[in-house]
Amino acid sequence: MTFDGGSIVPVRRFLFLAALVLALLTLVSCQEQPRQVFIEVDNSRRTVTADVATVRDALAAAGVTLGPLDRVKPDLYVETEQGMVIVVTRVEEKLETTRIPVPFGRKTVTNEALPAGETRLIQLGVNGEDEITTRIVLENGSEVERTEVSRVPLVK
Repeated sequence: MTFDGGSIVPVRRFLFLAALVLALLTLVSCQEQPRQVFIEVDNSRRTVTADVATVRDALAAAGVTLGPLDRVKPDLYVETEQGMVIVVTRVEEKLETTRIPVPFGRKTVTNEALPAGETRLIQLGVNGEDEITTRIVLENGSEVERTEVSRVPLVK
């Protein structure tokens, strides 16, 4: 068979090569391209340029280790985009125990046997002491919450 006096083989070769080039271009365009993302953590801003798919991957590429209470925005499973800013908030929780004195109470009892305006001390009082445990939450080193967890009387 001939096509315009020539062979059909060169046309087939051209179509094959064109299809091959198109397939390679499609494959290259579908591959992950390095993205530049910014990570704000520990009072600094880090730049990561890498082939990372998710926020978790970007943090790993930057060598950022998360603590159990740390928060990340956007979430770890979100896909990264060129120029994305990832913010890591370091969260720390600690307990603080303090002792405070509790002043003794006074009780006034009216007694008809005493003249008006006269008072008598019947029982001496002793100050008590309470132990208070407080939960303190810190974000990036700054206190954001303080909650009393328990109050135990030590001396009544």
